Amino acid sequence: MANETLKNYYEIARASSLFQEYYRDYPDFSDAPVLDKITLVNILNTKFDLHNESTGVYLVRSGGSTRKPLVFPVDIEENLEQRRILALALTENKVITPRTIALNILGYMDMYRTAAIIDDILEKCKATTLAMSTHASYEDDYMAILNFNPDIIFCTPSKLFHFADHLKKNGLKVSVKNMLYGGEFLLDSYAQVFKEYIGTEQIYSMFGSAETGMWAWCDYTNQPSLFRYIEGILPEIINPDADGYGNIVITNLYRKRFPVFRYSIGDVGRLVVINNISYLEIKTREKGSFMLYESNYSLNDFTEVFQDVDNFQIQLSTNADLHVYVKFLLRKTLQESERKEFEEAKYKLICEILGYKIKNTEVISGPDVEFYINPVTCKMPQIVDFRK
Repeated sequence: MANETLKNYYEIARASSLFQEYYRDYPDFSDAPVLDKITLVNILNTKFDLHNESTGVYLVRSGGSTRKPLVFPVDIEENLEQRRILALALTENKVITPRTIALNILGYMDMYRTAAIIDDILEKCKATTLAMSTHASYEDDYMAILNFNPDIIFCTPSKLFHFADHLKKNGLKVSVKNMLYGGEFLLDSYAQVFKEYIGTEQIYSMFGSAETGMWAWCDYTNQPSLFRYIEGILPEIINPDADGYGNIVITNLYRKRFPVFRYSIGDVGRLVVINNISYLEIKTREKGSFMLYESNYSLNDFTEVFQDVDNFQIQLSTNADLHVYVKFLLRKTLQESERKEFEEAKYKLICEILGYKIKNTEVISGPDVEFYINPVTCKMPQIVDFRK
């Protein structure tokens, strides 16, 4: 049944002006190449012209390098229908109810509009949304909690951590028992901070992407990493290992005007069934990529940074105060007089790629830079994530 559904949807994708050329030499859906972000960006840049569309579209941007943004067009009615189905599922599973009062401090800028998407879903659940967004000051967030007594906070973990840190430094605490996060992985150390200063008892998560929309949710407290997904979303696992983990690709049956067939979302996971319920278990990012705050990055984004060095390693960690710290280790033979200028130039380039300056970012260069070596495999990974 799933294969027949994929076959029929593939014909829609092959007929699309966006993908006619890409799929031209693959008449059988089972032979079609997996669609990735780099390929999709190139297709949109060459095949999509907003001014040629006869009716409006919903434009949404993915997180990641600001030099190569992916702004994906979605049919407005198809988009609203997908959200309606997700809202129905969230209500049926009592994640959000008509009595919910939600403080929404997710992001909304440069067509990266998670906050607006969540506001719409909350309204489709007939819930109350306190639309603050990440632009609100911590003082305003605190006063909103005191004035409206919300029962859930929608946020990214990094934003909520900084809010909790603000409360800690000012000798304050609040009590909001529920939290729903998205856009990032949740560090265990952050969850403990939320419990102490925000009163978090129950944590949920939502999942999706700009290219496929939001389509899954997770009871993180009781079943961490196990996401239920709505009907109309077909996840598949490509090249699974012995435990069933592999690259996750998504086919979104709602998106027919701009079809998304077997799109690689950049995460590793597996499909599991528990008590006759299908789950997508998400494990980590694909090799060669990492998540920093709300954005996903691949090594390809930093080609200019690495092009003139002998070797490199990116290290992500949390310091004593649990703030994220990023190190770019660049092995290169330099005169001592050249090193400072070299590191400053690389730092400036990294900030241009990220689109902003990260406070705890450091570039370390030289011929004897010490890389982390995995003690089990004795190999040197290009990306090391020490965050806990």
